Amino acid sequence: MYQRLKGNLAQFSWAQATHAAVWGHSGTLTFERSSVAEESGWGTLSEVRDIGTGEHVQVRAISMDDWCREAQVTRWDAMKLDAEGSELAVLQGANDALHRFQPVIMMEINGVLLGQAGISSAQVANFLTERNYRLYSLTYRRLESWNVAKHAEFSDTLCLPEQKAETVFQRLRSAGFESDN
Repeated sequence: MYQRLKGNLAQFSWAQATHAAVWGHSGTLTFERSSVAEESGWGTLSEVRDIGTGEHVQVRAISMDDWCREAQVTRWDAMKLDAEGSELAVLQGANDALHRFQPVIMMEINGVLLGQAGISSAQVANFLTERNYRLYSLTYRRLESWNVAKHAEFSDTLCLPEQKAETVFQRLRSAGFESDN
């Protein structure tokens, strides 16, 4: 996967691939690859959930805060996060960078996978709202304010920093998105 990513990013001089799992802290983790050959891009960190059927490999892990320092990141506008139940750990490892850069975050909130990791959807939402993010469930071209009663089981979620929310909403409206905001 890393080699594929590196090749795909080669055309973008400003992008770089890092051969590491993103996690709440830097170090080494155990990654379980899918036991199904057709799922070559899927796997899970054993720290989150160990299914016990796939090959286990040791992988380098890095927090986003450490990566931002090492790569001397000066700007971070957006993040796509779908980490199969590891979302809260990834966000916790990005705490300083989230405060500093306030990126727009598009993430999957999957209550089943989070629950398998001992985390709730509400914990992920609370972590972000405590950092002045507004959360919206995204369905097709419609944004709806995120709430635990309606969206905790599964939601593609747009997380907007308070200071950038109106600007982002204006751009989305001009692109044909509707919202309850």
